[in-house]
Amino acid sequence: MSHIPEDLIKKHKKIFFTDARGSNSIHLEDKNESLLLKESFSKKNVFRGMHIQIPPNPQKKYIKVIDGRIKDYVIPLDSKRIDFGKIYSFDIDQESDVFEIPCYCAHGFHALEDTNFMYICVGNYSDAHELSIVLPDFSDDLHRSKKDLSGISLSHSLEICKDINWDEFI
Repeated sequence: MSHIPEDLIKKHKKIFFTDARGSNSIHLEDKNESLLLKESFSKKNVFRGMHIQIPPNPQKKYIKVIDGRIKDYVIPLDSKRIDFGKIYSFDIDQESDVFEIPCYCAHGFHALEDTNFMYICVGNYSDAHELSIVLPDFSDDLHRSKKDLSGISLSHSLEICKDINWDEFI
């Protein structure tokens, strides 16, 4: 067997983060293809989100629970939609399908038990274009990051997003 040239098969190094809530791994970040493959482990009662990337760096997400169970949350932030700003939630477990979250939706989830979660993001991440939205009606016993606790209100995010034209990114 011959040696495979580096320009033929490219190996991506895993980036791993851990804290009291669990862990987060970036398995692949390819900025040329605008593709990000991530995995998280969240302990029971961890809440991750609500996040959205606004133009010019929006991200569509594909999500899958590998093991465990979550309550997933999605908020459409496209002002042309009749449900602009409405909060949707639904339960997902390892038996569920893969779900596609459009780029115009803020997304987050609550781990109802210890959960392994995979997601693919289409679109490059940009810290400068990420909104973190705080939903005040969540229980105080949920474990959230400092970033998630210090985000903006839903009403402020609606104001920011009301004039965005998402059509070119859908």
